[in-house]
Amino acid sequence: MRSLFLLLLSFGMAGGFAQDQIQDQFVKVRDGTAGTNGVLVWGNYDGEKLIKEFRGQEEVVNIGDVKPGAKHSKVATFANGRAPGYATATWKTSGPRPILEVENPPTISIPVRVWVLCRAKICKPEKLTVDEEDDLLRLLGKANTLFAVEEAGIRMDLTNRKLLFEDKKADPKKTRFQEFEPYAKTKCEAFADLKLDMFDTKALNLYFVRTVSNREGQGDTCAALHKNVAVFGRGADAGLIAHEIGHLHNLDHSDFTSVPEGHSKYGKLNIMHPDSVQRKYLSEGEVYVMHFDDRSLTNWCIEKTASKPCLQLKVREGVGKCEDRKVAEPVCPTLDVRLREDPK
Repeated sequence: MRSLFLLLLSFGMAGGFAQDQIQDQFVKVRDGTAGTNGVLVWGNYDGEKLIKEFRGQEEVVNIGDVKPGAKHSKVATFANGRAPGYATATWKTSGPRPILEVENPPTISIPVRVWVLCRAKICKPEKLTVDEEDDLLRLLGKANTLFAVEEAGIRMDLTNRKLLFEDKKADPKKTRFQEFEPYAKTKCEAFADLKLDMFDTKALNLYFVRTVSNREGQGDTCAALHKNVAVFGRGADAGLIAHEIGHLHNLDHSDFTSVPEGHSKYGKLNIMHPDSVQRKYLSEGEVYVMHFDDRSLTNWCIEKTASKPCLQLKVREGVGKCEDRKVAEPVCPTLDVRLREDPK
């Protein structure tokens, strides 16, 4: 049936149908899975400039009679197992209307370094045992599963075990970081002292300590100073790890009314809820920010060099600032945009 549809569509655009019968524009989601693709269209629909949502779509999506006139004429596509796609669009009002093909790139793999300052009730300077490494790998793997299930388009690279856990024995500096108070300015700044021995400029650095803000199950970031640093108490679960990595991708807490369009209706199942032990999902609005906000970890320059200026090989087309979603023609969708079924 899909082949027949494409054949008829091509025939119509080639002139087999009267031109005034062909009013709609079409988008092709490359690398998508039939019946599951999501599409956001920034466009002019009947004189109204808006972001229109399309859910549960096939490979080729009819996005309706969208016309030129919007400041941001573009398309974002969401496909299973891929990072979001993006393309600028030039909508035509006459003549053949070619299908706009949008590529969804592979999931972005984030290099990770794990620094264990304390994982026991009594902190000890010894290097992790193999069993302790396995335990941490399972924990980080569960966080990756959350990103995969929610089609976040990112994952932590956990393949190089030796690099992941490379550490020094009995480092005296560790004793200064067994308890972490993120709101004490000197504590965040003190991470500069770790750069010689326990900091990787080319990776996401995850530090495990005894407590954060006096809680074993708490986490935090020092994003203002180090975009690639997250800190966790010894009781952290996979949802908390995903939550703090979300902050490093410029995501705010999801229960605050100050967040544009708010997410309170999603409750504690949203990964960005600040006080939950049942975090399960991200909205497509949040996933869009992770990939296209210029302050997100995936677009932030960790080590600026000529050969590799940022975490990705190059900054993607479409990257911009997402802070103002209430202007007439917003750069980014509202955070509560959801193109898939909510978890129960």
